[in-house]
Amino acid sequence: MTGANVFAVILWSNAPHQEEVVEDLARRFTVLELLRVEWTREQWVGDLARLYGDRLPSAEEKAERCGTGPFLLAVVADPRPTYSRRRTRRGFARVNRNLFAARERYRRLTRGHDLVHATLDEDEAAKDLFLIAGRERADFLSAKEWDGSVRSLASDLVGTHGWRDVRELVRALELTGGCSLVHDSDAGLTLAVGDPWWAARIVFGSDDPPTAGLVRIGDEELDVSLVPAEPERRRFSFFRR
Repeated sequence: MTGANVFAVILWSNAPHQEEVVEDLARRFTVLELLRVEWTREQWVGDLARLYGDRLPSAEEKAERCGTGPFLLAVVADPRPTYSRRRTRRGFARVNRNLFAARERYRRLTRGHDLVHATLDEDEAAKDLFLIAGRERADFLSAKEWDGSVRSLASDLVGTHGWRDVRELVRALELTGGCSLVHDSDAGLTLAVGDPWWAARIVFGSDDPPTAGLVRIGDEELDVSLVPAEPERRRFSFFRR
């Protein structure tokens, strides 16, 4: 699917008219996969806060409005993406016009601004899909053609219960503000990050995270220290792809 951009659309559990939204997505985009995602009750608010970062004033209030049951994640490709500047909650930003229009349409249909989330650019899509599903956008493009089914995914946000390996940890940080390696030894890691507050929540998974401490990575616990990156290195990719 040359030239297609991959995006994520989330229908939180309290959102009505979900079938209608999926039907509209299938008409306007190429549906690559539908996932019914279930986060554990104990981690739900924390997962939400880590996904949104500092753009979310109160994860507890949003969770109450959205519902904490299993939610629908639609992964779609836009074969004819077009971009322009639009006003968002973060001010004016360059967004995919087709996804922006779809998000507004679905929010009107569900009668709730908070009940539908959609990624509006490729960086945001890469971040959401990796943190929620542990997969890159290219993985969805290379998968088999969608057969109309909804696959279940019972898993908290990536890293909630430890990290598979250093690569997974660093990739999550790359997507949430940037990351570069400062020091690597058998005893631990020192990582320079673009957004220290968000990075600490991603790494340590707590509401009031430290900037250094033990982290489960693979079969061992390592000391991980986070330091602010120099401005020109904040989008540095540790693992070149």
